[in-house]
Amino acid sequence: MRLRRFIQDDAPDGPDLSPMIDIVFNLLIFFMCATKFKTAEGAIETYLPKDQGLEASPLSEVFEEVRVTVSWREGQATVRLGANLLSRPGDWDVADRSLSPVWGRLGDGLRELKESHTGTKPLPVTLDIRPDVPHQYAVSALNEVIRAKIKEVKFAAPELSN
Repeated sequence: MRLRRFIQDDAPDGPDLSPMIDIVFNLLIFFMCATKFKTAEGAIETYLPKDQGLEASPLSEVFEEVRVTVSWREGQATVRLGANLLSRPGDWDVADRSLSPVWGRLGDGLRELKESHTGTKPLPVTLDIRPDVPHQYAVSALNEVIRAKIKEVKFAAPELSN
């Protein structure tokens, strides 16, 4: 009896795709490493102060500081420019809260303070946004500072609780 040997064909049905898959993965890794993404935070024009901190040197010139405080109580925002309360009852009863009259009063007040500033350096503004305030109010306050063309802007550090 004669044994028949079945020779199986090891050749695949189509071309070998392994090299192409390797090249595609290498290109994918290359583009992931070489791509730079823009972030929204890069659009905010503010810088951390370099002359303040734990080992700060005393300032050579004393500035008058403008502080914008935005706090949150009972579902309503309270906006202050220095000691002046800018928000009034009914100001937030608009569909788009970024169009509230509070922001117009803030912008007008900042422009008046900038025009009356007599120092040699630009007028510094500190935004004191409390941690529980929604972000849209912080952005609206920053927008008014930018519209008033004030360049020296910094954010107040949150108060530490013991």
